Amino acid sequence: MDINIDGPIDGIQCSNIINQKYFLPTIFTSAYKDEETLNEVDYTNLFGYITKPFEPEDVQISLKIALKMLKLHNEKIETPICKNKVELSKDIYFDKTLKKVFEKNIIKELTKKELHLLEFFSNNYNQTLSYEQLKINIWSNNIEISNSTIRDTVSRLKKTLPSLVIDNVKGIGYILKK
Repeated sequence: MDINIDGPIDGIQCSNIINQKYFLPTIFTSAYKDEETLNEVDYTNLFGYITKPFEPEDVQISLKIALKMLKLHNEKIETPICKNKVELSKDIYFDKTLKKVFEKNIIKELTKKELHLLEFFSNNYNQTLSYEQLKINIWSNNIEISNSTIRDTVSRLKKTLPSLVIDNVKGIGYILKK
């Protein structure tokens, strides 16, 4: 994927759109080597990066590395759910080692707070978690965080992963159900 493709979006945005529906390993090509561009591609299914101008050998090397990474990725996905993976619903699991959430074997991008919240829920499955517990564990005991901030974070999480069953326990907090 060329980062500077013609059109209303760039190659990074195009890759992100494709990866919302399909898992597509991507090797990016670009003349850019700056830190900002490299940070942007970090949030994609990056399997390689080739700077322009490049030689045929550069492509061969990147393809070999990408194929090796894809094989490792597929091995991780195909391993049965184990103690490091928590099944959250039929199609969603949280990998404690990778600190990633997968839906239909595709990594779902979450904010740091959403990821931290989901990890906390996964460690306390089918348990009601009070607003106070969430403030202590997710917001580092910041008692100034309002309950509406927690509600907003839970709401965003539910929109990103609609098959999760996160119920509000009125006046108390939330519970992640199987």
